[in-house]
Amino acid sequence: MKRVLKANLRLRYNIIITFIYIIGIILLIRLFDLQVIHGEEYRQTSNTRLTRESTLEAARGSILDRTGNVIAGTNMGFSLEFYKTKLDNNVLNDTILNMIRVLNNNGDSYKDTFPIKTNPFEFKFDDEVRRKEMETIT
Repeated sequence: MKRVLKANLRLRYNIIITFIYIIGIILLIRLFDLQVIHGEEYRQTSNTRLTRESTLEAARGSILDRTGNVIAGTNMGFSLEFYKTKLDNNVLNDTILNMIRVLNNNGDSYKDTFPIKTNPFEFKFDDEVRRKEMETIT
């Protein structure tokens, strides 16, 4: 009787181990499919989903006092932000350079708040820079 019981236990153990190996092999095949076979396609889809475009409604106009003086006015402005996802540094630099060229060709100005200066070369990002940025925003 003990032999039959041990044989049943060993059979159950072997079935469970086989089942676990089959599940592991299925998961490895699926992982290979996601990463190697379709990885580039999913990376491109992810990068395009990170691009967001938002539209704000137009301003309603200025607020005037009873004599016609402007109390609160509106100024139109645009903001462009770059998020480096999985872009190559050269692609990102070319994109920024093209954006600056377009702005210069249209006669537009831009505010450079990047904390690296080239003449002389220095990198500053401390409380002084943050305070200056806050002063220019307000």
